[in-house]
Amino acid sequence: MGWFVFWLIRFDGHEVIASYFSAAARQRRLQRARDAEAKAAVRSVTEARDGALALLIKLGSVDHAVLPAAEKLIDEAARTVFGYGDKLVEHRTFAEYVARNTPSFSVLSVNWRRSSTNSLRQTSARI
Repeated sequence: MGWFVFWLIRFDGHEVIASYFSAAARQRRLQRARDAEAKAAVRSVTEARDGALALLIKLGSVDHAVLPAAEKLIDEAARTVFGYGDKLVEHRTFAEYVARNTPSFSVLSVNWRRSSTNSLRQTSARI
């Protein structure tokens, strides 16, 4: 015990301990920032249709590029099922951004379910 106190006071042991704890705190902050950045695109989805379109694009893409066969089907579904019509380009661009910046399929699908549930609650509250 005596040597520990001697090291702590005489050989700047308190600085070693403080630097260890500050490095661990810095690592935790960096990890939280990385997690927040990864989920930022998904959190920007406010409408369930945009989330569903992003999910379709994520399903139909390989290495962040939508396959040509899937692109036609996605555009057709966006026009007919989602009813985008004239605003298809805007919504598709946003959905591609969300799909490209989402780290995994599971993060996108979980958040889409959450946003679609919230929009259903808002719709039923208005009725």
